Amino acid sequence: MLSYILYFLVGGTLVSAVAYVGSHADGKTAALVAGLPVLFIINMLLLYQHGGVSAGLSYARGALMYVPVFVACVVVTMWLLPHVQMPLALMAGVSLYLVPVVARAIPHHVDLPPAGSQLTIPATSANPAAMQSVSSHEDSAS
Repeated sequence: MLSYILYFLVGGTLVSAVAYVGSHADGKTAALVAGLPVLFIINMLLLYQHGGVSAGLSYARGALMYVPVFVACVVVTMWLLPHVQMPLALMAGVSLYLVPVVARAIPHHVDLPPAGSQLTIPATSANPAAMQSVSSHEDSAS
């Protein structure tokens, strides 16, 4: 329970700091404050404390997965902002965060025959006589 209170306090402090710096300084400084890895550090420490090395590594790998998505989110938002204004530009950019979610839902393991073997395509209900044998690329090239 203490960890959730800590998350709440750090998150609220970080959002308040970004808003304060953004209103009193420039956007680059506010982005620097927002980009500080405070939540990453706290999550790593808490996950390591409760789950050990494997939990910490799993979290770090997951965090790396979102780095390109974050960059794409920022670029899309920056490009769309002059064209469609704030709400739509931000929604389009943030919607890119769904890409890894969808990618994780796709099965990663597919059983394929070994290279160089023949693949038999079974007959379908639409064309039951269509039993075909497909050879690998090396066989057809010779």
